[in-house]
Amino acid sequence: MKNIRKIFGVFLVFITVLLLPLQSFAKLKNIEGNGVFHQDKIPVGKTGKIMSVTFYVETGSDYGDAWAGIAYDDGDDEDDVEFPFELTSETTDRKHVGKITKGKKKNITISARVRRDIPEGYYGIPVYLADDKDSGRGIQEYINVYIQKSSATESSNESEAVKDVDFTIGEGQATPRGRYPDVLNFSLNMANTGKLTAFDVTAHMVMDKDSTVFPFEINDANYDRHFDKIESGGMVSLDYSFAIQKNTYTGYYPIKLEINYRDSSEGELKKAEEQFFVHIDNKDKDETTTAAGEFNPNDRTKARIVVDSYRT
Repeated sequence: MKNIRKIFGVFLVFITVLLLPLQSFAKLKNIEGNGVFHQDKIPVGKTGKIMSVTFYVETGSDYGDAWAGIAYDDGDDEDDVEFPFELTSETTDRKHVGKITKGKKKNITISARVRRDIPEGYYGIPVYLADDKDSGRGIQEYINVYIQKSSATESSNESEAVKDVDFTIGEGQATPRGRYPDVLNFSLNMANTGKLTAFDVTAHMVMDKDSTVFPFEINDANYDRHFDKIESGGMVSLDYSFAIQKNTYTGYYPIKLEINYRDSSEGELKKAEEQFFVHIDNKDKDETTTAAGEFNPNDRTKARIVVDSYRT
């Protein structure tokens, strides 16, 4: 009888170990068949912390002025308990998306604070499109997030808060790569992950004549990119085209951006600094010219011995 109990106990432990990883996938939604909302990767957040959820819209029809939101009240009471975000205005308010063109991608970023009381694992988030800020919901589909448990140290530092205006550059994008002598064309996503709309936004690229610092030729008179406003959760594209300098070396180069903005239409001008990296493929730093020049008999900086004859 004791042996049977031991075997049964071991069997229960074995089943529990098998089920633990399956539980983390229990709320993962299959989005393969989505027709509107898509993800290149699943964003990761931590309990009690603010996370940014980036996805994109690609529809079969045009929208003149679209809005997007999280369907936080979707489903029955049991499903609502598993909604991973705290219900604040940042979570429940619709985000302005703007014009959507049929067949073209439009990025959306939503910021929300993760609940502290949920288990680690994947969660499906219902999101939807709407024709304006207050009308009924249109197309609704799921996207996915993965939530990790914060450590005790992280949980004790609860000073984090959503900033009024906060910018992220190139989130979820690959590093722009160029090869000399080709022209490098690239676009960077700039998102406002703050809770307020940013007005009068100018992204100024910081340049340098030193090719070890800035690898591009400075051809245009102005590389500033200006936007009248960027909504909370909104995203714009910074488009650039650069010729690569001949004397650059292979490697990664940090490119700095100074972003000037106002947090209200009549507010004072404020500044934020961000940076991104580009990779240049050209010559290695240890490449040197080793070919000898022609002999100059009057050049005394290089000694040479000329032997007319030799006898032993």
